[in-house]
Amino acid sequence: MQIFLFISLTILSWITPLSLSASSPTAYNLRTQQVSKLDNLHKYNVLVFMQKSCPCSNNHFAHLKNLTDDFSEFFGFSGIILDSKETGDQELEKHFSKLGPKFDLFHDRSKKFLTHFKAIKTPHAFVVDKEGQILYHGGISNTVNPSSNSKFYLKEVLTKLIKSGKSPYEYKRAIGCYIKR
Repeated sequence: MQIFLFISLTILSWITPLSLSASSPTAYNLRTQQVSKLDNLHKYNVLVFMQKSCPCSNNHFAHLKNLTDDFSEFFGFSGIILDSKETGDQELEKHFSKLGPKFDLFHDRSKKFLTHFKAIKTPHAFVVDKEGQILYHGGISNTVNPSSNSKFYLKEVLTKLIKSGKSPYEYKRAIGCYIKR
């Protein structure tokens, strides 16, 4: 346990703030069908790394839509899609549009966001403030299927940030599919 905590804290220390503004990396936005930067109009922003090929990502999509409904007044939401360059944008758009996203989805073809954030699995959530500081990263919940969850980590983080400005967790283990590098 101590070794895992040390490794987790070490990985977190490698992550430098990412400005979600002028110097922010760009990615293909599946909704607008244009290359664009992530939006940082909110005090806090939620970035969730996902893959079409990951059942765990797909299983959490309805829960993410609910979080967007409940928290979009306070948080900006974006999905970072990590499927390979060979997976066409139209194929990804078709797949994710069936899931009914209520937030922008960016195809990280060049893996710039993945490289910066060092996500390990999908889904892997990051809550970032306007200055680019990571306030939380890790799992959305404690199981691969939200219908059997007993803990909803991301929802707890968002709720506490609104109430106190502090996240109850810096990190919780992401449960899902490993990301191929």
